[in-house]
Amino acid sequence: ARAALFDADGRRVGVASQPFPTRHKKSGHYEQSSELIWRAVCKAVRNAIVAAARELSCSANRVEERTIGIGFDATCSLVVLGESYEPVSVVDAHNAPAREPCERDNTVWDVLLWMDHRAEKEAAYINGLAKTSSEGADAVAEVLAQFGGAISPENEPPKLLWLKNKLPSAWEQARYALDLADFLTARATGCFDVRSTCTTSCKWGRLTNGWSGRFWTAVGLEELASQNQRAGLSARGIGLDTNIVHPGSPVGCGVSEAAAKELGLAAQTRVGASLIDAHSGGFGMLGAGLSRRRLDERAADEEVPIFERVAMICGSSTCVLATSAAPVFVPKVWGPFWNAMA
Repeated sequence: ARAALFDADGRRVGVASQPFPTRHKKSGHYEQSSELIWRAVCKAVRNAIVAAARELSCSANRVEERTIGIGFDATCSLVVLGESYEPVSVVDAHNAPAREPCERDNTVWDVLLWMDHRAEKEAAYINGLAKTSSEGADAVAEVLAQFGGAISPENEPPKLLWLKNKLPSAWEQARYALDLADFLTARATGCFDVRSTCTTSCKWGRLTNGWSGRFWTAVGLEELASQNQRAGLSARGIGLDTNIVHPGSPVGCGVSEAAAKELGLAAQTRVGASLIDAHSGGFGMLGAGLSRRRLDERAADEEVPIFERVAMICGSSTCVLATSAAPVFVPKVWGPFWNAMA
């Protein structure tokens, strides 16, 4: 977990990081703990505040008072929670190896990491549906078009279908399923019903005009479908359309009293809706000031329109990100995703 503090001019004045574990006991299976992630985030934020205090030659309390907002980005990992927001284990106990002595006995591994590929068969099943004449095949094809024609086991619908098929007890216990970035926003604010257009479009298959109930029914997740498409997927807390907001939009009343103590921030510090990690980088890169004259000294001193820019975000994988005024569909290329960075 990394935290950085910036001043009004965009200058970084404090940064800190804190590790947390990943469980990898079986090929293709990667799990994390939302509780351990949250603890690491909180410690990183507190340490970033201390670092900023040293940089600014003031007290940590002064930095806390002057901090006006916080936002979260994260990998597109799936967090599964119960009725009271308690973690629900996603470990495949039937096929898991014997517990190792060093393993945390009290840890609930409730996060399917983005790189977890246990849902390969479920992804193949969903992709195959679009090529059939079965009921809802057109709805499946419409959603898959946003993913270049095929969904990946890294996306959330195949992971949820795996959970339903392979861990029925966990599926019955689950009441909230969130992308990790949205989970962090929820823990900070207490608003577990708010989602970002970034996460829901890019990893869940939400369309420009809302959720497709026919898609979820066709793939075998009818519990998540609503008779009223505009009502969204509410059966297991996937997120009502009315509570899906643009990245950076203010969420709730800001940082809750409980989270304020954990993060080292003032209660009601503003919280912005989340972004996926790569898209957070794209948001910053594409939104930065860029004059044509910086690219060509003979050019006019005017801003390059955002639709003429492209960003390459590098990490454990590389993402090339761009925006367009209208949807552009390219086979085998992810996107277009509605309001993924706006």
